[in-house]
Amino acid sequence: MHFNKSAVSFPICASNNRLAHFFKNWRGNIDAATAIEYAMIAAAISLAIVVVVFTIGEELFVNMYQNLADMISSQS
Repeated sequence: MHFNKSAVSFPICASNNRLAHFFKNWRGNIDAATAIEYAMIAAAISLAIVVVVFTIGEELFVNMYQNLADMISSQS
């Protein structure tokens, strides 16, 4: 196998250069970081909604139908 010496610093291990190139590009790519931040914000909002619905939702559901049943029984 023949390596271009200007592209590879150590001709024995070409994967080192590819890995270094990957990390340089990854570190400099802010679009990926922004996407991850937005995904984390969306996950936190979703989790908060789920917690509120399961905590308060059942109580609201039971009270609403209990009030409706009380109104109907008092009308009769």
